Amino acid sequence: MTSIRLILEQAAGLLADEKSLHEFCRLIARLKSNTQLHELIRIDNYPLFIETLFRFTIDHLLSVHHHRQYHLSPNTLHYILSFWSKIVAFLSHSSKLSESTSSSDPSTSHLLDIYVPQIVCYYVQSRLDALNTDDVLYMELFDNDQTILQQQLEMISIMSRLDYKKTCALLCTCFDDLAQQYQQ
Repeated sequence: MTSIRLILEQAAGLLADEKSLHEFCRLIARLKSNTQLHELIRIDNYPLFIETLFRFTIDHLLSVHHHRQYHLSPNTLHYILSFWSKIVAFLSHSSKLSESTSSSDPSTSHLLDIYVPQIVCYYVQSRLDALNTDDVLYMELFDNDQTILQQQLEMISIMSRLDYKKTCALLCTCFDDLAQQYQQ
C-alpha cells in the first residue's frame, strides 16, 4: 500500500507513459478485488493513501478536460472509477464496516463520504467542460465508445448513492454556476 501511495504522490511520470499509467490504474482497480475496505482502513497510512488516491483521481479528470497530455487510454478512468464504485458498493452492503465506522475513533473512518461526492462532481464538471471547449475532446469523450460511457455512468450512479444529499448539493452548485455563466 505504501508503494502505491508513493507512486501516486509522484504521478507526473505516470502521465508521460500511457502504458505505465494504464497498468497502474489496473492495479488500483484490483485493490478492491484483493482487499476489503475494512482491511484497508486498518492500514496505518489509510487516510493518507485515500487522500492521495483522491487527488490522483481528480488530477486525472482534470488532465482529461484540460487537454494536459491527453493521449490516454479511455480505460484508465474506467479502472479508477471502478475502484471507487466497488468500495462504495461494498460499504453499502457491509454491516461489519458500518459497526466499526460508527465508533468515535477517527482512525477507523473510511473517509469516503468526504471524497466520493467530490469525485462525482468533478466527473460531471469535466464532461460538461468538454462540451464547450474542444470538438476533438468532445468526440473522444462522447462519440467513441458508448459502452465505456455507459459503464462510467453506472459507476458514478453507485458512487452518488454514498451520500445523496452531499452529492446533490455539489451538483446543484455546479449546475447553478453553469446557469449563471449562461445568463451572462
